[in-house]
Amino acid sequence: MSEQSVALAVLVRSMQWELEEAAYKIGGSRYSEQQRRHLADQLDALAHALRTIELHPTA
Repeated sequence: MSEQSVALAVLVRSMQWELEEAAYKIGGSRYSEQQRRHLADQLDALAHALRTIELHPTA
């Protein structure tokens, strides 16, 4: 794995955890507007990374 592949994988995995926690808290009405905005910003950053980071498949 390249350094960029690892960095992108870590970012995707961290967003998975963030989304799981958000889903749990949103379902229980315990997620603030500020938290939602922060999560949306993080998702925007992930989308940007997915669009711009150039990966070179090995297989």
